[in-house]
Amino acid sequence: MYKKTFILGCFFPLFVERAASWVKEFLLDKYDADFQDIQYKNGFIYLAEFVSFGHAKYDWLVLDESGNPVFSKLNSIPRFQSQEGGSGFVFSNDKFVYYLNQYNDTLFQINGTNFEPAYLFAKGEYRPQQSSADNSTPGFNILDITQTNKTLFIRYFLNETFYSGYFYSTKHKLTLLNSAKNLNYRDEGPGIINNVDAGLSFVVKNHATINNMEYLVAYRFAYEIKTHVASDAFKKSTPKFPEKKKALEKLANGLTDNDNPVLMLVKLK
Repeated sequence: MYKKTFILGCFFPLFVERAASWVKEFLLDKYDADFQDIQYKNGFIYLAEFVSFGHAKYDWLVLDESGNPVFSKLNSIPRFQSQEGGSGFVFSNDKFVYYLNQYNDTLFQINGTNFEPAYLFAKGEYRPQQSSADNSTPGFNILDITQTNKTLFIRYFLNETFYSGYFYSTKHKLTLLNSAKNLNYRDEGPGIINNVDAGLSFVVKNHATINNMEYLVAYRFAYEIKTHVASDAFKKSTPKFPEKKKALEKLANGLTDNDNPVLMLVKLK
């Protein structure tokens, strides 16, 4: 499989070989739950359920590799009337799987049968409420979190505006990076403004450690890059590194609309 990797304006070919084999299957019907996310780590399968239309049976269910249940945490929020779908997410790092339900105030870190609070969100007027069917859920909704050793990169929605920022866990400070009122459904932004080569904004998707160095990971579809480079805004832009802008133009001209997504890496200091 041929993939193109884009690192701050530089282009590298990356050849990836993948082999897959069928292992087994098991059904989840017997749990009578609406699982909406899944993670695998250290021999455990984590199934996450979020409060959807005012109800959920579990927060999460942990299975072994054979599909046998080893632990579950039941949802503690009583059923309520709502038109809101499932709202929450899970992510992981080298040690833990993390779970957040938007109607709770706790971001949990989980390791097999053990779990504990990792972060607490203060209660306030902007927290999602257990609303009735006649009222939409107002307020602060987290869209995504990516964790590094010292920082949480957060995308969230508040007052009809999308935001991205980062939170220093040691300083307890959230710093705004960017905001946008309207987003295309593919944007998943707003991202970090790219003034390096005037390319598309960097929407954090994941985190990786390579040779003891931390990187943020993102990707963009080939057609997005080609469309952006052909725009008047890009042509008139003046980035910090004009030579990287030229490298991005060269990359875009070598892509077709149907090429694989282009990876973007940012090295953290």
